[in-house]
Amino acid sequence: MNVIKKYGLLKLLLLAVPALALGQVNAPADSLKADSLKIKKTSLTLQPGDNLALQYDFNDLTRNIFHPGRKVDPEKKNSGITIVPNIAANPTIGAQLGIKAVAGKRLGNDPKTLLSVAATSASITTKGIIYFYVNHNVFTPGNKWNFQGNIVAAKTVTPDFGMGIGRDIVGGTAPENVLADNARKVYAVRSYYYNIREKIYKNIGKNVFVGAGLSFEIRRNITQKDSANNATPSSAYNNEHGFPQDHYSADGFLFNIAYTTRDNPNRAYKGIYFDAGIRINQKLIGSTKTLYK
Repeated sequence: MNVIKKYGLLKLLLLAVPALALGQVNAPADSLKADSLKIKKTSLTLQPGDNLALQYDFNDLTRNIFHPGRKVDPEKKNSGITIVPNIAANPTIGAQLGIKAVAGKRLGNDPKTLLSVAATSASITTKGIIYFYVNHNVFTPGNKWNFQGNIVAAKTVTPDFGMGIGRDIVGGTAPENVLADNARKVYAVRSYYYNIREKIYKNIGKNVFVGAGLSFEIRRNITQKDSANNATPSSAYNNEHGFPQDHYSADGFLFNIAYTTRDNPNRAYKGIYFDAGIRINQKLIGSTKTLYK
């Protein structure tokens, strides 16, 4: 009987030891919480501008409209080009309709290289304004060089509010009185506008660039409703400073210094961008006047 009791007690102890041992092991984390924590940790390591798969853009909208049943392959690499309509309206330009495309690509394999971007747009408005441009901002691998530039061709209408409005002039000249007349209405100045600009920057330190370039700004076929000579601020200014009434060119050399830490030049979530420069317009490259800006 004692043997049986001892045997039963020993058996009970042997069964209890594993249970006690298991009781010292922490319970596994809830699978839902673990997955959520994992996702949260992963999302924090991504740059907001690079997490494009989670964003809904115009390409997604057009796909859902024209191909509602098409499934998106998450492993497929998306195009770096986005095309969107350009629709706007305001009293100055009227109603505007056009199209715009933007593109972005990181050159080379260095993850610290800034994103290179480019954009183009073409539009027309109900007030006869036509505008076309192409611009770029390219960083070579390692950010050793940066190329910035644009090409613009446009048929424009510019509101002319004058200069020095409201400043009383006693005994001033006729052009000065025109410029200072605060009761004068706004005038529309129409012209064809062309701009070609290119700047080349060299990296000289952490996020610091110095650059130089050329800019050609040309206006042709300038017209305005000027019933009498010097009736508008624009014509008064041109006569006073020796500019032609129907055209001018502002062509000059550019010298710049820039500092940038932006994570995305197209749509920055964080960072600083600073660019300061001097422009020297010179007759020797076609400028109407030699000026400093």
